[in-house]
Amino acid sequence: MARDASDAITEDLVVEIATDLLRFPSTLGEEGPVGEALAGRMRALGYEVHVQEVVARRYNVIGIVRGHGGGQNLMLNGHLDVPAVVPGWTRDPYAPLVQDGWVYGNGVTDMKGGLAAMVAAGAGMIRSGVRLAGDLVVAAVMHHDTTGVGTKFLLQSLDVRCHLGIVGEPTDLALQLLHSGACHFEVTVTGRAAHVSRREDGVDAIRKVITLLDRIDDQAFTVEKDSRAPYLPRVVVGQIGGGMGAGRTAPSAWVRGDVRLAPGMSGTTVLRDLQGIIDECRARDPELQAAARVLFTQTPYAIDETAPIVQIVRDAHTRVIGRPPRLTTDLPAGAFVTDASDMMRVGIPTAVYGPCEWRTVPDERARVADLLLAARVYAQSALSVCGTGLETGEAGTGSSTAAAATA
Repeated sequence: MARDASDAITEDLVVEIATDLLRFPSTLGEEGPVGEALAGRMRALGYEVHVQEVVARRYNVIGIVRGHGGGQNLMLNGHLDVPAVVPGWTRDPYAPLVQDGWVYGNGVTDMKGGLAAMVAAGAGMIRSGVRLAGDLVVAAVMHHDTTGVGTKFLLQSLDVRCHLGIVGEPTDLALQLLHSGACHFEVTVTGRAAHVSRREDGVDAIRKVITLLDRIDDQAFTVEKDSRAPYLPRVVVGQIGGGMGAGRTAPSAWVRGDVRLAPGMSGTTVLRDLQGIIDECRARDPELQAAARVLFTQTPYAIDETAPIVQIVRDAHTRVIGRPPRLTTDLPAGAFVTDASDMMRVGIPTAVYGPCEWRTVPDERARVADLLLAARVYAQSALSVCGTGLETGEAGTGSSTAAAATA
């Protein structure tokens, strides 16, 4: 049965689904058209399809391959929103191209390639006629971006209890055992406007915010170092603004940044550390008036390599590819944020495993062969988790790993 399901997942199928998705611009807030198109594609492939309008014209699309009962349910989770196009493309980023074993298109690595592989995995089950015991749920969510709005909504509303999960973010076919959380913050400085001719009467908020900015680095944040992720915490201040005109001291200025959180860190600890920086700077400069706030957070993710879902995906990868996958906590995926955090939070043990080397670059591309391999690994994992209702020991039951997961 595993062979039947794998044979039904062809390169043409995976490429067709991927290129369908890549034709749609779907940056944050614009996921509606691609969601509608994917719902239609999944219905045509034979899925039972449910569409959740989380906010107006922005959808979660859930495809279910119903089992006949008695098995565990597996969720394959991916997101519809993609990063904005970066400058430098030599082709239309929304006219997908397949050439020399690669598929090109904006968002193919993060993560329409992985999502296509997941959809193809379920389609392979349907095409092959394999009858799962448990349900296979393929969820394509809106608004993953850091906060996981789509998955949070899905987990509160889905009427299928999912026992285990796989998030298909780009790990280059490795199993990522840990990744950071995230905290987006803002620090605002209040000054006083004065014309350049009376500069001494003013308080320049821009100069003062730059003083604070010099203190906001990786070492500014309290953390108990984790040997699995020595690169955390990791901060970038990516936005700065303020002022009212070139010839006046700035009455206000602000910076916004992103701290990638190590286990044990939170928005509360980040805010406390930022306030500490402000207090130290104010002690040297009584004119400094500043305030920090947290904009939003996501919690870190970690899973043990002995967890049943990790072993299931590891075994599936080994069967499909012929060698075990790399198990890692390294960068770049170690500083990702995925919806696995939310799935783990509600009690769904979740592996992070997907095709593609994550790169938001001009002429973004993914290996077609890797998309196909990932789809077959997802299908093999579904057979192991969901079972088929055959007698123990027959092909496709996944008896040992499914039993371990139940335990």
